[in-house]
Amino acid sequence: MKYLLDTHALLWSADDDPRLGRRARATILDDAPTLTVSVASAWELSIKTGVGKLVLAPSAVKWFAKATRLGRIQVLAVELDHLDELESLPRHHGDPFDRLMICQARALGLTIITRDRAFSDYDVETLW
Repeated sequence: MKYLLDTHALLWSADDDPRLGRRARATILDDAPTLTVSVASAWELSIKTGVGKLVLAPSAVKWFAKATRLGRIQVLAVELDHLDELESLPRHHGDPFDRLMICQARALGLTIITRDRAFSDYDVETLW
């Protein structure tokens, strides 16, 4: 199985936060599945750090690089074929980072690890 971590799932798994769902935690800790996180999450973390909504040291990008390296998580680049359906994707969800992750998951057949219920409005499998 291949999974795409939503930004909060990456944060909470790195911090061992109790808000991380039981099934999500078990999947992330399991050595068998392939775990990915979108480079869009690094972008989102950088923006939130820059406006003071989040504190990541020494910087958001360095934190992201360390978290993905230590967590055996592959960083998923944004490719043109991931964007193919972005403009026609229904507007159930307004967050541009989440919309991009939905398109990436659909293009690559990934299950998204997220607690965001708005993802269920799309034709994408989720786990929490």
